[in-house]
Amino acid sequence: MTNFTEDTPLPNGRLTLRLIPTHSDTNASGDISGGWVLNKMDMAAEDTARMIA
Repeated sequence: MTNFTEDTPLPNGRLTLRLIPTHSDTNASGDISGGWVLNKMDMAAEDTARMIA
């Protein structure tokens, strides 16, 4: 468990997309591919751009 102190930096900004990978999102080793992560980052960027435009 993480112990927070006054020196612990806190997140800055707004949560855009929150996803929990499922078993179908992993490979045979149980790892999530970088492509899956980048795809979700792209989705979050698209949502942010849509709100700004």
